Amino acid sequence: MATTIAAAFQKLKENIEITGLQKSTASTRQQNVREAVEREMTVLDSFLTGSYARSTLISPLSEADVDIFMVLSSSYYQSFKPDALLDKVKSVLLKTYLTSPKISRNGQAVTITFTDFKVDVVPAFNRQGGGYLIPNSVTKGYISTNPKTHVELMAAENLWHGSDLVPLVKMVKAWNRNIGKAFVSFYLELMVINVLKGIKILDITSGMRFFFDKGREAIKYSIIDPVGYGGEINGFENVLNVGEAVTRFETAYTRAVKAEGFASSGYTQLAVEEWRKIFGDYFPAYGEEDGKMGNEIKDKIISEAKRIEEDCLFSSKGHFEAARLWSSFHFWIGIPTVVIAAVAGALAFSNWPICAGILSLLVTASTAVITFVNPNEKASAHHKAGTIYNSLRSDVRLFYEVEVAQSDDSQKLTDELESVSKQRSKLGEDSPQVPRWAYQKAKTGIESGEATYQVDSSRPKTKKSR
Repeated sequence: MATTIAAAFQKLKENIEITGLQKSTASTRQQNVREAVEREMTVLDSFLTGSYARSTLISPLSEADVDIFMVLSSSYYQSFKPDALLDKVKSVLLKTYLTSPKISRNGQAVTITFTDFKVDVVPAFNRQGGGYLIPNSVTKGYISTNPKTHVELMAAENLWHGSDLVPLVKMVKAWNRNIGKAFVSFYLELMVINVLKGIKILDITSGMRFFFDKGREAIKYSIIDPVGYGGEINGFENVLNVGEAVTRFETAYTRAVKAEGFASSGYTQLAVEEWRKIFGDYFPAYGEEDGKMGNEIKDKIISEAKRIEEDCLFSSKGHFEAARLWSSFHFWIGIPTVVIAAVAGALAFSNWPICAGILSLLVTASTAVITFVNPNEKASAHHKAGTIYNSLRSDVRLFYEVEVAQSDDSQKLTDELESVSKQRSKLGEDSPQVPRWAYQKAKTGIESGEATYQVDSSRPKTKKSR
């Protein structure tokens, strides 16, 4: 129960962490994205970058992204201009992610927008003298960078601070999220490192107050990129000028000082209320129970379950459409083949040997096509996948409509949701790929209400922008 400052900050620390389910999903998905590029292009190296790699990513994952660096063969540097290179990577990803909501070119990356989070794929080349070159479609040139340096810097500084730096960085980012993402997230990470350089964090509350204090001056200036290639990082994202930026830090500092004052005087509830003004809903209210799950957590679990259900719906419908095609293909090729074979046999015993020979060739050709394409096997595989997706969809629906409503055990529900998510991911890997036309037909049918039960007729129809 959040009745002490220590307990409240521990709860804050837990609230800004992404869940085990989300970590598992992100890990699987980024690996699949890397493999998709590697199948079509010559990749020398690939690795994770950004806040995910620096261990500074915070919840909700839906407002974050996972960055992947794909170091390509230098032959692409010779063959493609920066914007054309990004278009090439985009076209490669479209071959795998036919049903992804959106794949777009984004400055220096190709962004895949999934329903739960984004993945930025950054093509790069090894740079002479170290580091990497990444394309900039805006300037039509290349940018020198080395994200591995950023990861190493954060790891080294966190080690020096006894693993206390990364949690503080995450809390600073939670504050930034609470004030409308006023500042560039990576800039704040570097500011924390610079402000606390050589200064031990005695406790998290004084560490936060110290950061806000020094930040009032530090925010006025850009920060030199530690990579050392001459670049500077500016801090403003959703603030108009230096005065407004300083005010954001001033407000947070004043509240932190008040909170520490209340706590030292024994007014814990008032202290918690001040910290809550800084961090918003990330910070627990005074007296909030840890063991009982709140509505906000339940809503997050239900939302994630509904995303899985929706994915299963589109997948099952797409597989059934594909199965229907392959069954029809077998029918329209198989039946004529049988008829032609019978006619050819009859003509063979008549005075039409040439016609019989031609028809025999047609039978041989169509039989070879059926054998090679094997439409029955494809129809069976798609139908089986559609059936399993339907079954999983029913299980997920039962989970969020019945089990979540009856349980307050957040760990149990999260574990079950993680299990369902893994089933969905495994099924996606084992199932045949749904053709784009089948997906589009399934999407049209779903949006017209084909997948809606009578009992759900009063609910909004499922709409999915793909």
